[in-house]
Order: sequence, then C-alpha cells, then structure tokens
Amino acid sequence: METVGDAATLATAPFDDLNRQPLAQTFRAIDSDDALTIAVNHFKSKGCGSAEGTNAEQGDGQGCWNPVRTQASNALASWLASDPTGTAEEDVLIIGDLNAYAKEDPIRALINNGYTDLAAQADGESAYSYVFFGQAGYLDHGLANNSLAPKVTDTTVWHINADEPRALDYNTDFKSPEQQASFYAPDSYRASDHDPVIIALEMETASMADRADLNGDGRVDGRDVARFILARLFGRASVEHYDVNGDGRVNYRDLLAILESKHQR
Repeated sequence: METVGDAATLATAPFDDLNRQPLAQTFRAIDSDDALTIAVNHFKSKGCGSAEGTNAEQGDGQGCWNPVRTQASNALASWLASDPTGTAEEDVLIIGDLNAYAKEDPIRALINNGYTDLAAQADGESAYSYVFFGQAGYLDHGLANNSLAPKVTDTTVWHINADEPRALDYNTDFKSPEQQASFYAPDSYRASDHDPVIIALEMETASMADRADLNGDGRVDGRDVARFILARLFGRASVEHYDVNGDGRVNYRDLLAILESKHQR
C-alpha cells in the first residue's frame, strides 16, 4: 500500500476537547487504482470526572460522557463523507478505541450512518477485545462503510492481551526489579489491555487502464468507448465487467475513466 492525498484531522467540536482528534489517510494498493480511507480514533473514556447533566451516569450501562461520544460518531461520519483527504475515495474504514460497546449509542450512530460493525459481523454476540472486572466486550472497532463492506473478507480479534494476567503488562508499578525481569517476555502478549482487531480486505489489483481495455486487445481506444456505450444502452453493463473506475457502480464516471485512460496510453 502507498499513501495518496493528504493526511487530515478534525479539531472542531466535538473533537476540540475530551474526544481525541481523528486522523484520516487514504491508502492505495501499489500498481492499482483501488484505495481506501482509514480513520483512526480514540473517543472520550467512560470515566466520570467532571461529567454532569446528560453526560453524567444515567444508569443505562453506557457510563459517563455517552452524549459526547455519540456526537463524535455523527461528526466523524459527516466529516469522512466530505472527502477530507481530497482523493474522492468512497471506501472508508473507521478503526480505534471508541470507548463504547457494540450496542451503545455511539456505535448505533455509526451504523445508522451506513457503517457495518465488522467484529459483530464476524463473531456475533461472542465478540470481545476487552475484559473489565470479569465482563467481556469490545471497545475496539472496525467499521466499514457501504462502499467498502463488500471488500472485507475476514475480521478477527487477536486475543493476545485481554485474556492475559495484568502482572505481565508493561506497567512496572508495585513490581520489584526481580518481578519486572521475570515477568517480561519479548513476545506480543499483554502489550496492552485491549486486543487488536485484524481486518482482511480483497483489493482490486487491476489498474484503471487495465479495466478500461474492455475488448481485451491490449489498448484503450474508440472501440472500448463504443463497447461501453452500447452495453449501457442495452442494459448489459454489469459491474463485474464495466465498473472501470472501481467504485462499485456503472455510470458516466466509468466512461470518463475510459476516455482518461485512452489519452494516457
């Protein structure tokens, strides 16, 4: 993968305080035109601190600052829909510690904005990445928008942290030098208190110029333009064969992509 476009962040409310600013970057498969924008996030924790009013504990199981996290979800979805990286890329993946469990308002807000909860899709009710006082769930998310979701081939939570004893973690508090030395191991276990989420994607490997060669004669010319127009007119322009720009649809943008490839070759 290679980066394309600009790295972008959002510093306005609700990311000017409490919620950490999101970071978005578009990545493209090398030697391909297929790309996706990834936004990494860390929403406000459930710790109450100075929470008051609707942000205080409501007794609904969602902890403090739930409205702040829900506002972050809605603002994040709107921001990502505005093409913050300047690439016009439609595939979007939201990742990070959202400090909200799967059924809580912030996650429901993202789902209502067209995102798929990939951990729930893969593992259902048994999905977890974090254990708090013996209760397992997941605050760590991978959410794909409608454009990207069909390209997700697998999702798994790598259980290297949540199931491990706290004594093995990176904190040295209350550990003697001998304990610090004996508990440490140069491996992946208990590197954090959260488990990482691994998402597999099937990216398009053909370049736009390759897809624009509709008749397979090794060049892009007027014959490919004519083939596309006729296929559209007669209702035979399937996404499989005529989605030249790789956005999951067949429309006038694919014709523009053929014309662009024609001039480049």
